[in-house]
Amino acid sequence: MKPTIHVFLNAFWRYKNSLSGSDVRAVNVFSLIKDTFSTVTFFTDYSGYHYIKSKKVASNIIYSPSIFNKLDIPISYILRTFYVIYRMMFITSPDYCYSTSDFPPDVIPAFIFKRKSKWIQLIHHFYDEPRIRKGNMLVNYMGYYAQQFCHLLIRLRADKVIVVNSMVKDILISKGFDSKKVFIVPNGVNTEYFNKIIHNTNYDFDAIYMGRIAATKGIDSLIEIWRLVCKKDKKAKLGIIGNGPDYYISNLKDLVISKNLQNNIYFLGALPNEKAFPILKSSKIFVSPSYEEGWGLTIAEASSCGVPSVVWKLPIFKEVFEDVVIQVKRNDYTAFSEEILKLIENRKLCNEVGGKAKKFVQKYDWNNIVSRELDIILNNYE
Repeated sequence: MKPTIHVFLNAFWRYKNSLSGSDVRAVNVFSLIKDTFSTVTFFTDYSGYHYIKSKKVASNIIYSPSIFNKLDIPISYILRTFYVIYRMMFITSPDYCYSTSDFPPDVIPAFIFKRKSKWIQLIHHFYDEPRIRKGNMLVNYMGYYAQQFCHLLIRLRADKVIVVNSMVKDILISKGFDSKKVFIVPNGVNTEYFNKIIHNTNYDFDAIYMGRIAATKGIDSLIEIWRLVCKKDKKAKLGIIGNGPDYYISNLKDLVISKNLQNNIYFLGALPNEKAFPILKSSKIFVSPSYEEGWGLTIAEASSCGVPSVVWKLPIFKEVFEDVVIQVKRNDYTAFSEEILKLIENRKLCNEVGGKAKKFVQKYDWNNIVSRELDIILNNYE
């Protein structure tokens, strides 16, 4: 008989059509392994429900009331957590629980109902120290300590922990995790899907940013970087695809106006994949001045499109992408802008860098990766 599994994908949904890397990863993984299980039940929120339903990866979807998304994050997290616990009280325990994030809505239900189930936990990356992390200080402190608390629960009761890079594994072991229970499985991309994407010739952006719009993603830094680009190329155009808090996006738009860049920087909002990726593929380059990443999924997606990337030099990128993306010393805005200009002014160089990256990320095709993850979930994989 096929086993059953509950998937907790309930932490990062907050803004319509705004997905984290762990959200995308979980849906991609289960789109390929769902037939291994008799039932795949997702626990998510109202926004997650529509996305998961559209991808047809779940037998059942249990989602929290949409009102929860309108509340502040701490209150929303508490309500989501208790709602899942309440719903699970009336459901037969699964053979496996799979938590897609290391935050309370995904961790606490698995911790409580682990008695009859195997618990598999995914950990992407660690919050930076609150004092140095960009964004709201109070939110940073709450997020940091919520993650630390969840790591304690995971260490005590999780059967297996999947991480996407060796840095996270080393840190977990240093914190007392059993090395025999921690497994590295990188993120992946659907290279066949990206090969089939057709350029959208209605757009002519020199660069695209795509992802969540948040302080840690460095969008305010990107605006200043683009100001430096426009000092040398007054017609340079940047498109920003993604969503985030209304107040933060409003502040960013005001910043664009204050720098007189409203004809150079365009906020395109959250777009579905079938609209976003053709725009990305039509761009000369992809830019991501993010200050914290667990792997770099959007960089891999851009690389699959043959689009070169310019990013901050974060330790994880050396492990994941080696030398196929252009990495700039953190906070060196001038150097970042110069690397952008080198590429957008030289189509041949763009094609060379993008082609090299495209070839490299083929090793991360999901078909090459997902079998290892399934083995880890089902077996005593060593």
